[in-house]
Amino acid sequence: MRALNSLRVGLGLALAAGSAALAQPAPGNFVAASWHFAGASRLARDTNFANLTNIFALQSSGDFRNLVLTRLSAWLAASLPFPTNRDSASLVRPLLDDLLLSESFFAMGGRPQGPLSFILAVQLDDKRAQAWQDNLRQALGGSQGDTGKDFPGRFWRAGGKVFWMDRDRDWLMLGVGEDPNGLQGTQYGRELSAGQAKIWWSEMRDKYAQEVGRSGRPGPPLGASWLEADSAAPPSRPLPPRQNWLEADVDWPRLAQWLPAVPFSFKPARAQIAMTIKDGSMRMRAKVTYPQPIPWKFDPWRVPTNVISVPLSSFNASQDLAALMNSDQLLSKLADNPLAGQLYVWSMGQMGLQTYASWPVPNATNTLRRLASDAPAAFNPDLAAMKSGSLDWLPDKKTLAWEKLGTLVSPTLQVASETNGQFLLASLFPLAGKNIPPPSDLLNQFAGRTNLVYYGWEQTGLRLQEWRLLEGMLPILPKSPDTRRGPPVIMEEAWLSSVAQSMNNPTNFNTVTEITLSGPDELTVVRKSPFCLTSLELVVASHWLTGTGSPGINLSLMPPAAKVTGPGINPNGH
Repeated sequence: MRALNSLRVGLGLALAAGSAALAQPAPGNFVAASWHFAGASRLARDTNFANLTNIFALQSSGDFRNLVLTRLSAWLAASLPFPTNRDSASLVRPLLDDLLLSESFFAMGGRPQGPLSFILAVQLDDKRAQAWQDNLRQALGGSQGDTGKDFPGRFWRAGGKVFWMDRDRDWLMLGVGEDPNGLQGTQYGRELSAGQAKIWWSEMRDKYAQEVGRSGRPGPPLGASWLEADSAAPPSRPLPPRQNWLEADVDWPRLAQWLPAVPFSFKPARAQIAMTIKDGSMRMRAKVTYPQPIPWKFDPWRVPTNVISVPLSSFNASQDLAALMNSDQLLSKLADNPLAGQLYVWSMGQMGLQTYASWPVPNATNTLRRLASDAPAAFNPDLAAMKSGSLDWLPDKKTLAWEKLGTLVSPTLQVASETNGQFLLASLFPLAGKNIPPPSDLLNQFAGRTNLVYYGWEQTGLRLQEWRLLEGMLPILPKSPDTRRGPPVIMEEAWLSSVAQSMNNPTNFNTVTEITLSGPDELTVVRKSPFCLTSLELVVASHWLTGTGSPGINLSLMPPAAKVTGPGINPNGH
């Protein structure tokens, strides 16, 4: 039972990142995000999940889960559009445990000019369903709610919105949406006017109810997909089906109607995601579709093998990531944007400070001089505001240096000592020792692949330890001064430390990610990982989750939506 309960930690992370693709409502309405989740109780019975079950059973995992869900319950209670009693958060808190354990369907969306609405269907036995109804009624001030001839279950009205709950077989359905009575000349479940759509949530509720009446569930069963493939390329032979445990669909261009302030570094896109488990690893596959064709260009891979050296704890290669990013992204201010061509980033396993990046340029000396002029003008105002040093050109060393950081690292940018062409080299720590080139089986993962946008490999446990060191030295991960001290920080750091130690096996706990251009406006993302997320994503997600208390969630701490990095899968590691 302890292992079953502790699964909620990892599943909370997965659910926080996504939302199963449902049929779209009538014209004029749309679903902006949805999920279908199998529930932790099913995952606990899957022997492929054993490695993660051991991690979730740790005491630090339980403490972290309680912290996250307590903060999330406070935010949810404060977000209800109705007067609530002072104990609302404590009444919502036990319901989140049920949500992570149980199968659920979720969707949010609305009409183009309407408010954001949502609907949730969760499978519960009679006892837990009654607890949900009792707790939510108390959270809403103790009122029993109203009933209506054409209205399912009970509902509460306030401020032009409706909160409703209804029990249908073993599914409890609830949601929030606009009040039909607030729209002139309308009635529940009827057309608003000629050519317009129904109230979004009532249409979705009817759809769920019809499916429950037909099949006993609000939507089709979770499907199967060929996630076992070792890369984004289609498999050469048929693969046995494996049932997904999560299917999600997030349409960020549509969500932007309601979340205009979210700072997207990457261009918004629709991400359709499926996740399954095999051989102790999570397998994720996503299709990312953009509203317009992607202006991506390919150049033959040219690896700076003279400066990359083993032993490695991570290695990343990318092509023209700038094509996926918004024009106001900070690096786009530079005439020589390192993301506009090939970029190689790696770290060495001997020491967490040994992290490097290199990219080819036509003329390394001239490019460095331009950057020495452009980069300080672009970055120093922000660095000064954060009291995080400055970028300065050191002419005697022919180096652009990030100085006055007051830490052990001294980031620099120089011309690389490379024999495979002209490159620039960014370093957190000076290169030292004899160069030992990376193994050919690592380079062969992307050599000759003309549609590969990104390839990433890491020893996740080791790299997580390194990121925990680096993020304290570099002002690259935002932190709230109110949440980065005291018990929340202790619990978060204890959890990250335990996860890093539990995954510190270079064979079983690698994360491999591939992103390929699979169509003019489409990316395919594939990932094999021990924990859904990369080490950096784990650090960012844990900071975000431990800062989710009232009054709201700081969305700026979330990884950019379109950067759905996915599993380039090499089952043998590197």
